[in-house]
Amino acid sequence: MSISVFMSDNLSYELEKDRFKQCSKMEALKYLKGIYSNKTRLEVDFLDQFAPQTVFDPVRKFMLDSWDDATKFTYEEAFQLKDQAFQRLVFTSVDIAEMMENLGKEKVKTDGIHVSRKVFDREGEYIGDKEYDNVYETYRIGGSELGLVRPVYAVRCWCTSTENEHWLWIDENYAEDPLAAIASTFHMHENVIPHITELKRQGDIMLVELDGDITPEGRTRPLTKEEYFGLLTSET
Repeated sequence: MSISVFMSDNLSYELEKDRFKQCSKMEALKYLKGIYSNKTRLEVDFLDQFAPQTVFDPVRKFMLDSWDDATKFTYEEAFQLKDQAFQRLVFTSVDIAEMMENLGKEKVKTDGIHVSRKVFDREGEYIGDKEYDNVYETYRIGGSELGLVRPVYAVRCWCTSTENEHWLWIDENYAEDPLAAIASTFHMHENVIPHITELKRQGDIMLVELDGDITPEGRTRPLTKEEYFGLLTSET
């Protein structure tokens, strides 16, 4: 039986095979180079968490020795990745806003929603609620320069109180409904959804609170906008 260890930055490492579950070691390093600006940050913030465990020494040595030879993923390379789960990870390390400007984008639709979200201090203690407006815009991006026959689509999310924004890739079917588009970026097992009591979003990670011990099984599907916005209580 293969043993996989979940690492930070959403990577899984298969101990017996000395490789990452989603990609090769070089692909993992290219992805991490888009996140960590220098070798010291990679070593301190990523590799040192496994320093006491010698089983990780091979991958540690590979990454430190190969750092200078690796280049972070370009968006052209990201589009060519076959593993969709790893491709989504890589796109979080690519400057999507810059890519949009280079490829050209066309706004499809805009929608917004007034929300009330829980706020926590640095120790994780609840300190109250905050109300603000979130705006979501869907865009069509030409893919001819990337050798793509059809355009691709993304949703831009931004908060009116902080002016912070981020971009996420979406399916063409959600281009006309920005609220449904952002909800669709999270897939859940159907048998779990009725038992969700709260959703807490941290970037591309969703923390799910349930009303009991439920084993995920069966088909997965994207959340509807009613489920997503009705259950989401915190987002950072």
